[in-house]
Amino acid sequence: MRLTQDQEQLIARALMQSFSKNELALMLRSRLGLFLEDISGKGTREEVVWDLIDWFRRQNIAERLLTAAQASRPHVDELRDLADQVLVPVVDDRVELERQISENVPDLDPAVFREKQETIEPAVCAITVTAKDVTGGTGFLVGRDLVLTAAHVLQPVIDGTTKLANAKFRFDYKKLREGHPATLGVTYGLADIVMHDGAIDFALARLDAPAGEEPIGSRKAEEGAPRRSWIALPETPIDYKPRSPLLILHHPRGEELKMAIETQSIVGLDSTHPRVTHKTNTDHGSSGSPCFDLSWTLLAVHRGTVGTANVAIPIAPVASAIRAKVKV
Repeated sequence: MRLTQDQEQLIARALMQSFSKNELALMLRSRLGLFLEDISGKGTREEVVWDLIDWFRRQNIAERLLTAAQASRPHVDELRDLADQVLVPVVDDRVELERQISENVPDLDPAVFREKQETIEPAVCAITVTAKDVTGGTGFLVGRDLVLTAAHVLQPVIDGTTKLANAKFRFDYKKLREGHPATLGVTYGLADIVMHDGAIDFALARLDAPAGEEPIGSRKAEEGAPRRSWIALPETPIDYKPRSPLLILHHPRGEELKMAIETQSIVGLDSTHPRVTHKTNTDHGSSGSPCFDLSWTLLAVHRGTVGTANVAIPIAPVASAIRAKVKV
């Protein structure tokens, strides 16, 4: 889609009035998975804005810039009015009443989706590692006391630059109701690193207690309290269809548990590295997060961002390596 010169002037003015250069960079990264330094040099804010508009014009995807900006600043009248003008499709009598727009996005039974989500969430944890700096990521239980994450999340422990005691695993850190603070969660320590693979970039950590068999929200056994449990490693091959959904449960920026969804996320599978490229939004602290399809089947372990794309570790080689080492 191409904007008219007047529309480009409007969006340029709105961007310059509503975003600093740092905020533009954050908006591009979080909303579109793009990096400002790949598009624009170190100019003034006005120069950067026009570099952005020119780049999106040449890619013929100006609507993506407008959509991302409007979503980030929903109360800016100029962006809202321009989005209403440009992004609303024209409907005429020849248009079909209904059709499936994305064939790889299934209809969901809401009750089944919520039920499975409630069994998955307690197995996901925020990881912090105190070394020279406090770093972290996300992990998830795949056994009674086994947490799977990206190897680089636990790298200071793996290479011996910090102690086991400096790694913490915090479960049940999430908001239960809107407008209320997040629960404090339950924290476990690290007993040892069972295995790790720097090339594939995964690590399997053993906790200092069997979190998967303990109650959700507490380390005290209480009658009737639900057990945390863990996420099963799939035993059948995964089909990573391009433009299919990918859902992530993660602790971005070390915050309470969040869910990120992109319905046309998967770009493809590179089985030689191995890597799954996807478009689901992530941030610092997302490394090691479990990636699912919309049926809550475990697909991959999020690794990080390479260039303008997010990459994850396909679960099959990880599961095979784990099963060869330990019983899960």
